[in-house]
Amino acid sequence: MEYSPQNITVAVGTTVVWTNVSSEVQTVYSPGELFDESAMGPGGSVSYTFTKSGTYKYYSQYDPEMTGVVIVE
Repeated sequence: MEYSPQNITVAVGTTVVWTNVSSEVQTVYSPGELFDESAMGPGGSVSYTFTKSGTYKYYSQYDPEMTGVVIVE
């Protein structure tokens, strides 16, 4: 399992949506508590609006090796 795309670049003010297309529960978690989204069941989604530039790493709380990065410019 993986986030796809794993790394993206967006403009300040962009809302990023993660959608769970797997048959298992997934999470999206950002260290430093930028965002801590609850579990997404199959077909579920969560979103976050990035209001400041920076590089934001995130991962799955169920599988810490499943990682991604949002670069906000």
